[in-house]
Amino acid sequence: MIRCVHLKTGADGRSHVEYNTIPLGVIQQATAVHFAETPAGSALDWHTAPHVQYLITLSGTLEFTTRDGETFVLRSRRSVAGRRYNGHRSSLATHR
Repeated sequence: MIRCVHLKTGADGRSHVEYNTIPLGVIQQATAVHFAETPAGSALDWHTAPHVQYLITLSGTLEFTTRDGETFVLRSRRSVAGRRYNGHRSSLATHR
């Protein structure tokens, strides 16, 4: 199992953070794959995910905040999954 943080839209229509796992060996269908490197100190303003996204942080520390103030920090080699959640912002705290 791979531990992950799941950003999701709750019954209240707001984004929420949920901690869960992804089973190994499960195949996920994908229509596109995107690779990016984000400079230290970068930040993204409030935005809504346009589609299901999986993010794996290879190095550094990434902080997410929902509109209701829920926050979590994604450190190196951790993952997050999001399913069209209703808004968050993120910032890259450190880069190694």
